[in-house]
Amino acid sequence: MIRIELPRGLRRCGPRESDSGTVYHIRTSTFHGQPTFGDMTSVDALISCLRSLEVGGEVETLAFVILPDHLHWLVRLSGDTCVDAVTRSLKRDSTLAVNRRLGCTRMTVWEPGYIERLLTEPEEIRMVKRYIAANAAHGAVGLPRSGYPIWEPGCP
Repeated sequence: MIRIELPRGLRRCGPRESDSGTVYHIRTSTFHGQPTFGDMTSVDALISCLRSLEVGGEVETLAFVILPDHLHWLVRLSGDTCVDAVTRSLKRDSTLAVNRRLGCTRMTVWEPGYIERLLTEPEEIRMVKRYIAANAAHGAVGLPRSGYPIWEPGCP
């Protein structure tokens, strides 16, 4: 029997498979680069979904930045979960939440797929936190101080 290994971002969690304790930098883009998160209603919906995953014990968010057309998320997985399941859950739940808050029924929020990077060294994690902070600062150039971009350098 030939076994084909899928890239980490494409594999599914098996019943005993877990990435518990691992840290990932995840980047995902909005559908066709639309500025879906260009208003606080959509941003609030996404933040609620990020918080929900934390409260559910699936993840510990270390940092994130929400720009109008993409999300950077630094996350430590916990419990019995893997990066693909968590990312799919976030994208599914946030799509439903954004649609509900905007009064839509079928708006596509996210591009299919995402980019992930497994971080194994403390220095890598610090570098990504700095990158996320710089991304937030860069995204803020020329934008009003209305809360854009939305970012958290470390979440309790």
